[in-house]
Amino acid sequence: MFALLVLSVVVSLALVLLITSRYMENMTQAEVAVRWAALVVQQDYFAVWVKDILGPVPPSWAQRLSVVWYQAQPQTWWWLPLVFIATRSLVIRGVRRRSDRM
Repeated sequence: MFALLVLSVVVSLALVLLITSRYMENMTQAEVAVRWAALVVQQDYFAVWVKDILGPVPPSWAQRLSVVWYQAQPQTWWWLPLVFIATRSLVIRGVRRRSDRM
């Protein structure tokens, strides 16, 4: 059960970040750098964490990830792994019922 919970959290987080990244796809690197600098000034946790680990000028992928993380607000999607687990349970239950009928 713990493995299912971890898997659902990882899949949900990846989907939220991927969808947000696709939405922000047309943003230039200069815009990303400006937004990342603004997040550092605002003391956003994830942006400051990236700055502390990778230095004051992190690689562009790290800056973009920080901006995408801020835009996605993954903590507001806490319910998504629960939906994933419930959907999986319903699908497995339906498959078992069909196999029992045959």
